[in-house]
Order: sequence, then C-alpha cells, then structure tokens
Amino acid sequence: RLYGHEGMGHALNEILTQNGELPYFLKSNSAMNTATAESVAQFYENRIFEDLKESPETQKELDIHHRFAEIYQEVQDTRLVEDYQKKLSQYAITVMAGEKISDPYDPQAIALAMEARKSKIAEVTLDPRYPNNFIEQNRGNFDLQGNLSPNLVGELRYCAQPVQRALDVLTSQDISYEDQRSKIDSVFLTGLWTPEGFLDNVKLAFK
Repeated sequence: RLYGHEGMGHALNEILTQNGELPYFLKSNSAMNTATAESVAQFYENRIFEDLKESPETQKELDIHHRFAEIYQEVQDTRLVEDYQKKLSQYAITVMAGEKISDPYDPQAIALAMEARKSKIAEVTLDPRYPNNFIEQNRGNFDLQGNLSPNLVGELRYCAQPVQRALDVLTSQDISYEDQRSKIDSVFLTGLWTPEGFLDNVKLAFK
C-alpha cells in the first residue's frame, strides 16, 4: 500500500509533472491541488493490489504467492471499513461546521449546539460512542465567531474524489482503465491540478 501510494502515486506524479512541458502553475504544489494529489495517490494505493493479483510472477518474486489470496481478501475487507470510517468522519466534520454557534461565549448555547450535532451524527454511526467522542475531541475547535477551525474543515478536501469522477466520465464513454491504461496513467499522473482542472483535463484528453 505504501509503495502504491507514495511510489506509483506521489513520486510518479512529481517526476512526470516536473519533466513534462507544462506551465509553472501546473507544476507547483499548493493547497489548491492537495485534494487531487491525494486522490491520485489513493487510486494507485488500491490499484497495486489489482496489479499484483494479475501478476503471479511478481507475487513469486516478492515471496507472497503462497498467501496472496489471503492478503488480497484482507485488503478488500479492510477497505470497506476504512471507507465507512472516512465518510463518517467527513460527515461529522460537515455537521460540526454546518452552522455557527449562536453565542460562542455562552456555555448553554455551546452545550445546546453540541447536543444537536451529536444527534445528527448518531443517525449514521454504528458505534454509539462515536458522536460523543468526536464532539468532545473537537469542542474547542471553534473560533470566537463560532466557526469551526480551518485545519479540521480542511480534511473535507478528500471528499473531492477527482480520480473517481474522471473514471466515471471515461466509463460513460465506454473507455475502460484496463484497455487504455497507458494513456490514462499518463493523463492522471502528469500535472498538479485542482479537482475541477483535473476532471476537465481528462475530458479534453479523451474528447
């Protein structure tokens, strides 16, 4: 997973981008393209297991062929739990940031706001302890105007999912990753894009 994320994702993205004929603003890291860079890396983090599944020779070279089926199944099972946990956390942040606290100086107003947020989070969690734990951990992450801290809200950048949106566009055009992997990899890994810019670039590349 680490090799897929850091090697196939971030490192290749950086190398192909810096060696490509792109304007400076598409070669420069910034907060604007973090969501896309992570989406690309997460895609290849998952993709590496599909590649290993299709390559018994590589499994043997890595000396994991005798237990790869077990490893692969564990990854699939774990991914379901991780996806749920990520979405739950993102939803909880959205609930926390959804509206200002009416009076950040009033303990009663804060308590009422936190209880309302707990109720909303409790509607979608499997663990009854999660809403209270999440609220208590982040109760102090509001500024004097009642806004949730930028650091916590910043985690919502991972909701953008530009790679999955691009794959959905390609699928709607009957273009499969397996059939055109070389070109798709090149387009995905070249450039440091905003999420919308990434999606537009993919659409133009396969127009």
